[in-house]
Amino acid sequence: LQAAEEAVDIRRELAAAWPDAFRPNLAASLAVSANCLETCDRLADALAANREAITMLAPAFLGLPGAFVHWMLPMVQLYLGRCEASGSAPDGALLEPLMPALKPFVEPPDGGQDEGERG
Repeated sequence: LQAAEEAVDIRRELAAAWPDAFRPNLAASLAVSANCLETCDRLADALAANREAITMLAPAFLGLPGAFVHWMLPMVQLYLGRCEASGSAPDGALLEPLMPALKPFVEPPDGGQDEGERG
């Protein structure tokens, strides 16, 4: 956890100076920190770090979904799981703008039908 928090601090400084270049890396560090916090049974802190990670990555993801989906999709999935585990409702304002860009990556390209289901 200490190493993850140090990485967040360093990347937070870099992102403040060069946001376009370092916000995605800050988001990744926040996601790692969230995982560590959850392991330490600090679910509320993990949820907050996870939410901040999604917020930091959102502009880059929405600009280039294919380049950042490998980070955003697990962040959103973990966020939803953490909300459920903590009994809190997911933040619709946080997730709503992301869903159209995530949809192509979570749904099968044929609309969910495999070869045997098509007529």
